[in-house]
Amino acid sequence: MGGPRRSLGQSHEAGTDGSKSIITLKKEVRDKISHIDSIEKQLQESEERVQNLRHRFKVISSRRSSPSLYNSEEDTDMAWRILTFLYKLIEA
Repeated sequence: MGGPRRSLGQSHEAGTDGSKSIITLKKEVRDKISHIDSIEKQLQESEERVQNLRHRFKVISSRRSSPSLYNSEEDTDMAWRILTFLYKLIEA
């Protein structure tokens, strides 16, 4: 019985500190799960936008050989430059 003794008050304080840290950890875990859920939602939305842009790119690219769909050669060139830029941006 040579070890240090704790009073009842000291033991209670240690338990309270332990409970506080468990509560804090649980809150942090909930916050991180919420943050991950938010990031997953943003990722899903971004993937949908990328798919939409890829589809639009393919549609417009297939029409490039048909200038009658555009008002002028200048419109065709501008549309092609924009699509090329977007494609590079998506692939990056």
